[in-house]
Amino acid sequence: MTVDPFSDGSVPPVWDAAHPIPTSGHHTEKALLRITEVWSGADGGLLTEADVLLIKTEVEKQPLDPAALNFWESQIDTLPLGVELSIESLADADMHPILAHALGSSRPADYIASYGTRYWTKNV
Repeated sequence: MTVDPFSDGSVPPVWDAAHPIPTSGHHTEKALLRITEVWSGADGGLLTEADVLLIKTEVEKQPLDPAALNFWESQIDTLPLGVELSIESLADADMHPILAHALGSSRPADYIASYGTRYWTKNV
């Protein structure tokens, strides 16, 4: 069953200070949009190791501080190979819950626009 984070019955995850996202809402949105683009362009909509390497290479080129770069590298490493993009597949892969919901919604920009103020107080 696919979860729609925009449906009335769906609630986005609660912010957990023990699991911060060390980038602004803007940088997070850009990263999630790029992951979505690569995933949707992947053969059959299923990520391969080559797709993940492409995403990782692009993130490494961004002007991120070391903590943010480590965070994104660890999140990219959790991207599941050979499955369709969904909140469930990302949650099963132990991706950060907020990122799993935003990315799994297939509409990360809309997700951040709707729920970003719950997670970022600056640079949303």
